[in-house]
Amino acid sequence: MTGTVIRIRPEHLLRALALLLAVVAIPLGIAHTPYLHGRATLLTPERRDIMRYLDRAAGRADGLGREADTLQRILDEATRDPGAGRLLDLGQTGTQALERLAGLAQQTDSAQVPPAESALHRDLCDAVAVELQAAQDVLTCVGAPSQDALALAQQDLADARGRVGTLQDVIRQQQAALARQGDDDGQ
Repeated sequence: MTGTVIRIRPEHLLRALALLLAVVAIPLGIAHTPYLHGRATLLTPERRDIMRYLDRAAGRADGLGREADTLQRILDEATRDPGAGRLLDLGQTGTQALERLAGLAQQTDSAQVPPAESALHRDLCDAVAVELQAAQDVLTCVGAPSQDALALAQQDLADARGRVGTLQDVIRQQQAALARQGDDDGQ
């Protein structure tokens, strides 16, 4: 070794740094940029919490919709074919739906709720409670079929479906408003 000093011109160092930035930092930034409805968005902690809550609430509302469909099928089949063996199968299916709804209720009750979404959360809890009542009424109708039990189950199920539909609409509107707000923030 002769003790030669390597000198790098500042413009070469600047070019190397720019190349490093282009090769590493920019792709990392693009890969980790949050997107809402296909558009890059600015995420503050509050906004991120609201987005996550809305996504979870939408999933729960969809679950309520699926269980309402299950309960409606049980009710339809119980009135069409009230044979004892068939009613037992329908009762078991209804009990499973009730258990899934109880799990959904527990998840909803223990959810972390951003303060801005407390009214929506209250509506979600109400929808879960109404659907739980509808499930119990459907099971009562299957267990002891009567016109009064059938009418009550149909009424409660219609009320539950209406609440779930309204809830899904409100969630979609809030998600769209959040996306528009991202657009307004210069995104």
